Order: sequence, then C-alpha cells, then structure tokens
Amino acid sequence: MRPAVPARTDSPSGTAGLPGSFFPDDDTTVARSREPVETGPQEALVTQSPVPRLSLPLPECPPHPSADALEEQAYRWALDRGLVDERGHRKLAASRIVTCGTGYFGDAPPKLLETISRWYVWLVVLDDFVDDELISSDADEQRHVMDNLLAELSAIFAGEPVEPGNPLSRAVAEDLWPGVSQGTSPCWRARFGADCRLMVESIWWDARVRCGLSEQPRDLAAYLARRRQSIGASIFCDMLEVILDLSIGDEFHRSPIYRELIEAVLDTTGWVNDVWSVPKDVADGELNLVLLLAAQENRPWQDSVRPAMKMIEARVEDFVAHQRALPRVMEISGFGAQEVDQGRLLASRLAFMIQACVDCHQLSARWAE
Repeated sequence: MRPAVPARTDSPSGTAGLPGSFFPDDDTTVARSREPVETGPQEALVTQSPVPRLSLPLPECPPHPSADALEEQAYRWALDRGLVDERGHRKLAASRIVTCGTGYFGDAPPKLLETISRWYVWLVVLDDFVDDELISSDADEQRHVMDNLLAELSAIFAGEPVEPGNPLSRAVAEDLWPGVSQGTSPCWRARFGADCRLMVESIWWDARVRCGLSEQPRDLAAYLARRRQSIGASIFCDMLEVILDLSIGDEFHRSPIYRELIEAVLDTTGWVNDVWSVPKDVADGELNLVLLLAAQENRPWQDSVRPAMKMIEARVEDFVAHQRALPRVMEISGFGAQEVDQGRLLASRLAFMIQACVDCHQLSARWAE
C-alpha cells in the first residue's frame, strides 16, 4: 500500500466489470455536466437530467455557525495526515462536503466538532481509496489490505495495543478515535466499532461487485439491506449521542423503535446518495438504487429517478411516524422522563441529519461532476 491515499480521479465511462443485467444493452456513456451535451451522429450519449429538488417534511438544517472553520481544518488535517495530496485537498475544499453536514452538530465542544468533521473527511477518503486504488489491485492484495485494515480498526476500538501500518487506521488511532471515545460507555464503543467495521466491509463489497469480484445482490431488497451499511451514516448516528451528551441506557439501543428510526435514516441517506450519484455510477459501473429500479422495470434509468425519489419521500414519512411515536413508546417501555426527553432530542437531530444529507447532495460540487 502506498504511503498516501490519492484523491479520486475521473473514472472511465462504461459499465465494464459489472454484469449487464442492471444496465441497458447498448454502449451508453454518461456526460457528467448538468447542461445538455451536443453529440455527433456516431455518439450515443446519455446526458444528466437535473434531479428535481427534493422537499421533505423535515425542519431546515442550516450549517453550523463555525462550518467554514470546521471544514477548513478538516481538509487541512487530511492533507497533513497524508490521506490526500494537494490535488485531493483542493478537491475536498471545492466540494464543501463538510459544511452541509454540520447543521446537526449543535453546541458540542469545539474540539469534538473538529474531530467529527474529520470523520466526514475520513469516510470520503476511505470510499475513494477503495473505489480508485484498492479495487485495482489483485484479489489477494485486496484481501491482505482489507484484513489488515479491519484488524487494526478492531484493535483500536477494543483498546488493544496496535501500531497501524495503514494511513487510514493510523488516523483513527491517533486522532479520530481518541477524539470521540473519551468518557463513552463500553456498550457505545462496541456499537460504534461494529458499525464502523461493517461500513468498511460494505464499501469494499460495493466495489467488488462493480468489478465482478463478488456476487451481485439477488434482488433489490438484498441491495437495500447492504446499502444501509455502505452509506456510512451509522457511525454518525452513534456520534450524535456523544455530541448531545446522552445517557440513555443500552436497552434503548436494542429496542425496535430505535432500530426503526436508525434504519429509516440509513435508508434515506443511502437512497439520496444513489439518486444524486446515478450519472457517475452509470459511468463507473456501480450498483445504484435508480439503476436497479430501471432494470426491474426494463426502462431507461432517467425514468427511474422520480420513483426512487418517491421511495425516499415514503421512507421519510416512516421516520416521521416513528419520531412521533417515540416518546409514548419509551414511556410504555418504562423509560423515565429524562430518558424520554433525551430520546426525543436524539430523534430531532436524526431528522436534521436526513435534511443535511439532502442539502449536501443538492449543493456540494462532489455530486455535480
């Protein structure tokens, strides 16, 4: 593995490496501009249709007042850490990927906010590393790198001595994990560690399916279950408890109402990412909700954007229903008034998280390439 993880580079057009059942049979490529593209008679280009603006029954989530400073230090941290080069640093800064994700941070201590902003950047770098560098290695090298990365992360989260050889796990060991785990319970640390490891494995699985190195999901439901993990929102749901300094018992996190809330957040954020990523995903040959819907109905992917957005809207309605039911369900389950208030607060911030995800995709240059 190289000492630094390079920034994402433009991927070639086409869907090579992924079985064609999810895609049209023609040799279609994708233009990444939002503007119509003039094509010559020999070309068959699909231009990106502007994604309709998505309005949800959720409160607005403006960026944190310190968003500019938070994202600047996070991007600089990635450069200083060797996670990106100068080009990657400029690309991160242009994306404003952190700004739209800061709205639900609240009034947590500045150092904690800095660390969580860096976790955002770490996730973006991880995703780009797997997509652009790791997946180009042979299968044995991929397994070696991922086994080492997952082993190092497991040791870090368990508090075991480890000297990470991977820049990604070294950043977690020296900066990111100490910055969020101080004062947390063993149950929280175990839950976060499990969520993070599953996220890393799912991101790798997505890339392997794209390249024909792993089996495709057998159907849409199987894809959606895996997508919940690869979107990466689960670790930020966990970090909300640290941001809000919550003290709800672990039995709450094992309850059906909590899982229903979290799964609705993971579904909506993953599906939003799929909708805004679809032109690039067609070009890169990646799995995507919109493309799977198109294949299921045997229609062009552009005709499946609105059905995917309808799925997002319906899933948000599920979330809102669970959010409204949460206080009563907690009371019936025997939680005290203080815990019910904390549950209500957590659910309100989860709503902000969904809206922040939508804002990020509608505004960030990362999805306007």
